[in-house]
Amino acid sequence: MKKTTKFISLITLLILIFSLVGCDGSSYKSSYNAVGFVHHSTRRECSADFISLDGTFVFKLNYDGEENKLYYEASVASGNVNIYYDSLGLKEKLFTAEAGYPIEGNSGYVERGTVYIILEAEDAKNGSIKVRIGE
Repeated sequence: MKKTTKFISLITLLILIFSLVGCDGSSYKSSYNAVGFVHHSTRRECSADFISLDGTFVFKLNYDGEENKLYYEASVASGNVNIYYDSLGLKEKLFTAEAGYPIEGNSGYVERGTVYIILEAEDAKNGSIKVRIGE
């Protein structure tokens, strides 16, 4: 009887551990406050337009192309937004959108697979951000 109880307890514990660990696998979670927040994403690009944004918002792109650069454009009227990307398990800063300074450019490389685009906003107002993979 004791062996059966121990065995059932062990199986229950293993199932519990695997169910907790096997969720999404991503360590990136969105946690934000926003007004007038419209966002869109496809396999190759993502965009966000907002009246106000504060906190972290994460895009998950399932890129199926060849290795390529990230192209971006952004502007905010006040506050700032740091934009990061992760395609190989390492979060790297892509650029910062600062109040009054529209920015456009390209940087970083991503490969086929899951690509995270992470927006970290600090009291940003009237902003627009676009990131795409390749031209």
